[in-house]
Amino acid sequence: MVTEILVTAPHDSGWSFHNGIMPWEGNLMELCNKHHFLGEDTVIYEVYFDIVETYKSSRKMALAIYVEKNRSLPKYVINYSMKTLLLMYLGDEMYYRNSARIKIAQRKYRAYNFAPISQLKKILEFAIKP
Repeated sequence: MVTEILVTAPHDSGWSFHNGIMPWEGNLMELCNKHHFLGEDTVIYEVYFDIVETYKSSRKMALAIYVEKNRSLPKYVINYSMKTLLLMYLGDEMYYRNSARIKIAQRKYRAYNFAPISQLKKILEFAIKP
């Protein structure tokens, strides 16, 4: 029965197929409030990024990430959580196609020009559109 449904599905206008994780439609705060990436008692106020390097051969980026939150956490916890957050926020196509390396910054260093992560999403969406 499933095979019969799948054979007819592409001809039905009500069906749409998605492969992988789709980009989050809402804003970042809605995603963070829903999933609590750093734990129930840790509030994420904003996530910032800076493009540290762009690799010529793959056109992928090395990103520096800074998380503005209400308490300090070990770097390995933040690193793992931010990879998951970015994957869910950007979707797997934008995440894997464009990011090569992610470095977590514990403070807002002056060497980086941090911008809100929503700007990265806009840049990547613009780059993907035909």
